[in-house]
Amino acid sequence: MVSNLSKAFTSSKKHHEAAMARLLETGEHSDLVLRCSDGKEFRVHKGILCAQSQFFRKACNPEHFKEGRENLVELTIGDSSIISLLLSFLYTTNFEATICPLIDVNLYVAADFYDIEPLRLMAAACFESHLEDGHWTSDFFPKAVETIYNETSTETSPNLRNTAFTCIVEHASELMKPGTNGTPSALAIMMDTIPELSKDIAMHLLFEAERLKSATPPKNGTREIEVDDSDRCACGAYQVPGLYNTDCTCSTYHRS
Repeated sequence: MVSNLSKAFTSSKKHHEAAMARLLETGEHSDLVLRCSDGKEFRVHKGILCAQSQFFRKACNPEHFKEGRENLVELTIGDSSIISLLLSFLYTTNFEATICPLIDVNLYVAADFYDIEPLRLMAAACFESHLEDGHWTSDFFPKAVETIYNETSTETSPNLRNTAFTCIVEHASELMKPGTNGTPSALAIMMDTIPELSKDIAMHLLFEAERLKSATPPKNGTREIEVDDSDRCACGAYQVPGLYNTDCTCSTYHRS
């Protein structure tokens, strides 16, 4: 049974989130304007943004930047749809869920640029979850990969790149499959324009080739393996089907 304290906490949390969302929506008592690259403006509150973002804390310093004196910040990263999600997170610790991997990546890029680490982690987790749910089939996935390689680095975003690359490797046959009229896939075209992606794929193929080479038993040699009673042949010898130079005296594991 849910305790009265738990109910009160849940109710209080919902009330607080609703109040903060209303504050963002109405712009009441705002003291700062954010102007997006597409021209849309958001009336926001310095205290809320500066407490959670080093970027805005610096931008709003009137002694160092004109933005702090004019109370207007021109945003260069993220269109209004992405900034809307970013602000929703800053005000309510939540944002409207999407199933588009490109939105996840764009939100990640914005969170990284504006130095909002919790949102960066959230966006990366959403991206991984959406790929696991099969949304790598989305038409937006190739563009998401392109954005990752063009606007993030292995130093600052290794997990995001690894998530995208692992998905590409696991579903390479589908992602590289030509169109019905023989046209290259979006990912295949992208490999020509993003050398770093081509390099990662080439290195992976080289690594796999070496791994398979080292795993192949020599034609005239033996290989030590761990066996148990389930591997015992009818004649009493320990055998594993498919290996060379076995000591099997019956024909159970005979290999021509």
